[in-house]
Amino acid sequence: MSAPRNIVVCLDGTNNSPAAARTNVQRLYRMIEKGPQQVAYYQPGVGTLEPIGVMGSLRRRALMLQDSASGWMLQRHVCAAYEFLSDVYRDGDRVYIFGFSRGAYSARVLAAMLNTVGLLHAGMHEMVAFAWRTYTRLPPFGAWRGGPARRQRAMSDYFRRMHGFRKSYSRTVPVHFLGLWDTVSSVGPPWLPRVYSHTASNRGVATVRHAVALDERRGKFVQNLWSATPHRHQDVRELWFAGSHGDVGGGYANGRRGELARIPLAWMLREAEAAGLRIEPQARKDAALPDLSDIEQWRRHAQAPAHDELRHWYWRLMEWLPIPHSTQDAEGEWTRRWRPHRSRPRIQRPGALVHESVYERMRLDENYRPANLREDAVPAS
Repeated sequence: MSAPRNIVVCLDGTNNSPAAARTNVQRLYRMIEKGPQQVAYYQPGVGTLEPIGVMGSLRRRALMLQDSASGWMLQRHVCAAYEFLSDVYRDGDRVYIFGFSRGAYSARVLAAMLNTVGLLHAGMHEMVAFAWRTYTRLPPFGAWRGGPARRQRAMSDYFRRMHGFRKSYSRTVPVHFLGLWDTVSSVGPPWLPRVYSHTASNRGVATVRHAVALDERRGKFVQNLWSATPHRHQDVRELWFAGSHGDVGGGYANGRRGELARIPLAWMLREAEAAGLRIEPQARKDAALPDLSDIEQWRRHAQAPAHDELRHWYWRLMEWLPIPHSTQDAEGEWTRRWRPHRSRPRIQRPGALVHESVYERMRLDENYRPANLREDAVPAS
């Protein structure tokens, strides 16, 4: 029997591709050791994949804009990664999934599929669409309005279908490590967002690491936190970092004064290596990441300029339009609102873990005082 391998899936964020400025997902993929004992897969972000068939450039551009605005091609992205896993996975392999932005949400959906319908055996490509439909076919809306007994029956039928599919066609495959940079879940049109099960709580994941942007204020980029009550024996750490969405997940050009995104990348890399991920030594050296145990190495990046997308008229306009959006409160509950978002800051949970670089930035810059930083937040590294 062959030795277990690492299978690594990297899913990038909206409009992020190898041609764009490097995100933390791209940087991580470039550093991953690739060979017989570690197989890696990279997928460009939602809004970048070409549609099937030959189309004019305007048609392709329109589809990409629609995809970027709502993530409507999420099924295609998730199923492509799922098919890759089904073809390469062998019993005993360890699965690592990384993602940024909507790619982080795709990573959570992929992990949810593995937990609910399992992983199809190699070569069963025609069954991938059936696996997706089985996973996403939630009870109809009417079931939720029919009282507790009806809801329980509907959910029992849902879980019975998934169990039957998994037993007949699939393998049980746990996720060894789920690494996320600032999950965004705006999928579907604003008036009818899509909700996917097991994306905030998933007993099939052993280790979860989530880097969250403290200073992002756009309504289309509200925080999407992991469950505050992890399953037994599940290792979850969710840390808040300074900066906006792209300052945590990367994608901006590296400035001479450092780069905020290098700190959450170094943190994720350290956590993943502790879980067994193999990194190519020369690639690590070329990346020139700071050693988080040495404040002198990461202080420059902690002081780097932050980016505010609300400077652009498009995002400012979006904040004042009565477009429906979802907000997550301190308990992790979601509320649907139709009023303008008005650039409200994100909401932290009580006792949120905040990376020590945030406090160092506050110490060095008297003008940096995040309004949403809770008094009971816990400094972490």
